Amino acid sequence: MAVKEFTEPCGRRRLDVRHVPEPYHPAPYATGDYALYLGEQIGAEWHVAEEIR
Repeated sequence: MAVKEFTEPCGRRRLDVRHVPEPYHPAPYATGDYALYLGEQIGAEWHVAEEIR
């Protein structure tokens, strides 16, 4: 959200609130096989595909 304060010509102060969309972060994403180790043991494994949207 974006909030802006302004004063009207009559002297009243107001807030203007508008929704701002989330920024878009295009690829590149990391691709390939990954493993998360917890000490000496594997805690999780996953594969990231070539294209994620």
